[in-house]
Amino acid sequence: MEAPTSVRWRKAPEVETAEGREAVAATVREIIAAVRDRGEEGLREYSSKLDGWNPERFRVGREEIE
Repeated sequence: MEAPTSVRWRKAPEVETAEGREAVAATVREIIAAVRDRGEEGLREYSSKLDGWNPERFRVGREEIE
């Protein structure tokens, strides 16, 4: 698989602020806690919520990686 030659963003990035960084950090802490406490159920919650992705399984085989 070749890397893309160019990147097109769907929207312009927002201006970074201290409040925005803290909001991101808080979200990351929530995700880590959910996965630590509830395992795959927590991972599935945030995968669905943030990415709209809810696969049958998260584990991928070696053939899918290579």
